[in-house]
Amino acid sequence: MMKTMNKLVSFSLLAFLLAITLIGCGGSTEDTLVGYDWVYPDMDNLMSAWRFSSDGTFNYSTTAFGGMTRTGTWKDAGDSKVELDYNDGGSGELEITSSTTFKVGSTIYNRY
Repeated sequence: MMKTMNKLVSFSLLAFLLAITLIGCGGSTEDTLVGYDWVYPDMDNLMSAWRFSSDGTFNYSTTAFGGMTRTGTWKDAGDSKVELDYNDGGSGELEITSSTTFKVGSTIYNRY
């Protein structure tokens, strides 16, 4: 009886942890974004990268179109969305798709 109870508790704990992972419960937008390099397509073939700071600023760089860098501010807009305001006057939005990916338009960035 005790062995069955231990297996049931272990299975329940495993199911709970899997559910938390799948639904993305685990932290604030700041916890997700800040302190990581976000790159496309990956570190071995880097074309563009983002870096977010806890003071609400970001830096974006790309090698596309001859290369450029943009800076600005970011703000949690709720519902896994982040508002981006570029210092050059532009604006945009990113969508957090998991704890290790987000997308801007159709481009998916990976966390490193």
